[in-house]
Formats: sequence, C-alpha cells, structure tokens
Amino acid sequence: MKLEIDDIKVRGNRIWLPKEIQKKIKGNFFEVKIRKSKRNSNFITILTKDGRFVIPKNIREFLKLELNDIVNAQIMEIKNKKRKIAFFKNGRFDMLAFIPNKTMSNFKVLAKEEDPLIHLWYSTKGRPKEIKIMRFLPLEFARFTGYFQAEGGKPKLEKRRGRELSFTNKSPKLIEEFLRLSKYLFDCSLWNATIRYNIVLKISEIEKISKLLEENGVSKEFIKAKNAKRISSYTVKLWISNSLLAETVSNMTECLMRYLTNNKWDIIKKDSCIYFLQGLFAGDGNFYSWKDKKGSLHSRFQIYEGKKKYIEIYKKLLSRFGISGKIVKEKNKNLFIFRSYLNWNNLLTILDCGMFKYSEHEASLKKTIIEHKKFKAMKHLIKIKDKISVNFLGKITNRPNYYSSSWLRDRGKEGIIRKIGKRGNAYVWELTMNGKKIKGILNKL
Repeated sequence: MKLEIDDIKVRGNRIWLPKEIQKKIKGNFFEVKIRKSKRNSNFITILTKDGRFVIPKNIREFLKLELNDIVNAQIMEIKNKKRKIAFFKNGRFDMLAFIPNKTMSNFKVLAKEEDPLIHLWYSTKGRPKEIKIMRFLPLEFARFTGYFQAEGGKPKLEKRRGRELSFTNKSPKLIEEFLRLSKYLFDCSLWNATIRYNIVLKISEIEKISKLLEENGVSKEFIKAKNAKRISSYTVKLWISNSLLAETVSNMTECLMRYLTNNKWDIIKKDSCIYFLQGLFAGDGNFYSWKDKKGSLHSRFQIYEGKKKYIEIYKKLLSRFGISGKIVKEKNKNLFIFRSYLNWNNLLTILDCGMFKYSEHEASLKKTIIEHKKFKAMKHLIKIKDKISVNFLGKITNRPNYYSSSWLRDRGKEGIIRKIGKRGNAYVWELTMNGKKIKGILNKL
C-alpha cells in the first residue's frame, strides 16, 4: 500500500495525519518519504494513538524543517517479518526465531528483511531505536551466548534508559574471541569499551589493552579508561546501549539453553551445546586436580551461578555428556555451585569435545590426564597404527611378553581392542571403534 499526501503541515517535530489515512495504517509500521523543495528523506515510523508520527531529529535537520512548514509525504506500509519457530536452518542459527515481537517496555518490534540482514526498529516516546543484524549465524555463535551467560549483563527495565548488551572480562584471549564472534551478528564498531584499572598499573599496559580493542574492531573514540581502587589490575567492559540488540541476545541465550535440555539429541544440538559450554566454562568454570596422601589422583570441576534455574540447566547439559554431579548453595551467599568429581572417561570427554578450549584450565586438564593411572596403560594406543600382537606391543613398550599378554587381555575386556585371528602361533588384535576414539583423544595431548 502506497499513499500520497500533499501540502501537510509540520507541527514542531510531528505530523498529524487525516483520519481517513489513519484508519488505513493504524497499528502498522510504515516508511515515510518527506519532500520539501528539492530535498527529500526517508524514515520508518508508526502512528501514535492520537494519529501522529514523529520526524527524527536528523531528518528535520537535513530538510531544514521549521514550525508550520508545508511538506509533501509518501507513506508505504512495511510488512513485519513473521518470527520463525525453528531455531536452525541449513545448519545455521536463524535469528528470526529469537527477535522479540515486543520489547520489555511493551513496544512493538519491526523486523524488516534486507538480505542478508534484518533491520530491527521500534519507537519509544519519540526516540526511535534501530539496528541491523545478520539473519543467519554459524553454530559457533553459541559460544558467544555462553560468554554472555557467564560474564554478560542481563537486560533490565529502567525508566528512560535503554537496555544494554555488555560483557566484562580481563583476559585478552577471551575479549578478542568475544569481539570476533560478535562480528557474525552486527557491526563490531558499535561497541563501547570502558577500561577500569588500578592506579598502580603502568600506562603502557592500558595502551596495550586499548590497542588490542582497536585491532579487533572497537573504534578508538569509543574506548575510555578510568581508575578504580578495588580492582587489582584491570577489567574491560564492552557495552552497547541498544534495547533491541540486548533483548535479542538475551532471548536467544534463554531459548537456546531451554532447547538444548528439552529436545532430542542430534549433531546440530550437540555441537551447539559444546560451543555454549565452551563460553560458559571460560567465564564461570573452575577445574582443580590433586593427589591425596596415598598418591591417588582426584579431579574436581565446578561451575558458579547466582540463579538456581540456570545451575540446574547446566547440570542437565553436562549429563548429556555423561558428567554427573551435585548442586550446592554457598552459605550466606546468593551463589549456587555445580560440583563434579571427574573420572577417566569424563576427563577424556571434556578433552575430546574441547570444552576447556577457551578457558585457562585446558593445560591443567591435559596434565591431569597424563598423570592419571589409566594413562600409563592407555598411552600405548597412540603408537598402534592398525593391527597388534604380543611381539609388536613388546617392541613399543620395551616390556616382557607377560606384560604384553596381560595388556592385550585387559584392553580386550574393556572393548578397546578385539581378537581377529592368528599370525603363526600368535594372536592378532585390532582397535575397536571405541579404541580408535580413545586413541584420537589421546593424540590431542
């Protein structure tokens, strides 16, 4: 639908439409093209209850509009893209599934497709907000939601203040990775960065942090530094004041967590879950191993969370990978902890899936596996190429035949190798699928 309106008066920064036109477009989003003399400009808007719309300040300045100016206008209705139900399409996230129909402050949200982008817009008391995001994102963007869940600020409804997308951390590796992932969704130059530092920190260190931010897409004029007494060295807060972006990312994170716990398992969901956990562990995870007085090795993994509903979700997600544990609440603190004591298989699973890949604990994980009593026997799998016999094992271990026979028998019971026949008087074995899998994991050490 396209409507032409000639000789309509501008009243301050507003235009009131004739009632017959109001009836045709009421409740719908539309694009307005205003012409004054030889100048014209376009913008998106929606009618208020009394039949008017607001002309954005930059448009008024461009057209040099003054009180009671007479202009011509063309009105074109915009179709609001229907939100999708399915989260994935062709192995990628479809962001139409996560864009809210209304903001937290109850304003309708327009989603206009501009392939490959989606133009998001809403109007709040004459201060329209908009942003353009990519529609389809790779599965690894789930790691961004994991970072956001662990270290991000959750949107809050406050008077006369837009919601904020934010992330706070001090690890250069995590900050760099978070910024890289954000580029999948929106223009990285939108980020603001606030560096809070202890006054004893050298200026050269602050400059180094600023340079890292610039190299990863943050505009120099949007980087600020402030000293703070209670910070031991420094922290970096990345933030964007945009309700549409903040609510979309928050909604995606919430939806994804629920979806991964409540639906049947497949390769797309598994990969998405691993990416999410990578980001979550990097921010809120802790891994520690030690030996007791008897020399036995123990491994403990923990995740920290302020809300019980989330810690219960983490527990369900980890159970997908055979990792069990208990949830405990810290005394006198609003803090829940998921705690798991990891066995050999759990350690291998975490390494295989790369769950600690972006955290500071990956080196400790590998060291723990190497020190585990199981590794002493399993390390020989790395040198097995195809078939194996007592003589071959003796050569790679430099141990006597009785050791080789015992090793083959034990690994056979564990389903890691299987007997396939004889070569002369000696039995020949080969790796099973499970044996090949374990060998592949150990090769990552």
